[in-house]
Amino acid sequence: MTMLAYFDENAGPSTGVQLTRIYMVLLGLGALLLAEQVLAGWIAFGERVNVLRSDINFIEWVVIVAFLLLALAALRAAWSLWRRDRAGWPWSQWVSFFATIIGAVFLMKALLPGAIAGISNLTAPDLDILFLVIGLLLFASGLLCYRFVTFGIKVIDEKVDKAQGALSTAVSDMTPGQFISLQLAQSPSAGAIIGFVFIFLVFSFV
Repeated sequence: MTMLAYFDENAGPSTGVQLTRIYMVLLGLGALLLAEQVLAGWIAFGERVNVLRSDINFIEWVVIVAFLLLALAALRAAWSLWRRDRAGWPWSQWVSFFATIIGAVFLMKALLPGAIAGISNLTAPDLDILFLVIGLLLFASGLLCYRFVTFGIKVIDEKVDKAQGALSTAVSDMTPGQFISLQLAQSPSAGAIIGFVFIFLVFSFV
């Protein structure tokens, strides 16, 4: 059973819906833990030699705020899904989407330094296992959850196509990927902004 059936057909929660609830709770608690670890200096972004753990740099503050927002959004989504509030559906989509993005950033943080060193014929730094594990967990779990919570929306899109425009899909029924694609199509400058942010993240976190 998809999320669409859970909300529109008043069916009982399937295994997928129950796992999504649990995932949102675990993701929220995990994001809070990661924010605390960065704040405490145990997870560092940047050089930590001869630097106090209490000295938090700008990138680490960005990471802390991002994890706190992700935690609040994930717990909000879990609460809405538990109450069968339809708002929990788009919340869960965006939470899993951003969890996937954050996981990809952690993977780049772990893997890119070695790749760049290999291309430049330099000594590769030690692989950061902590960032690799966090990145894999966030990326894989976020992607799996995203595929499940957006499955019903694809069904809606197919119905719209078959009806030849007789039905319309509201913006709230779009997946995050569809919404971003629409914004990029409507605003040429949006692509440049996203590209700049991506490049900034790559060079800041690596």
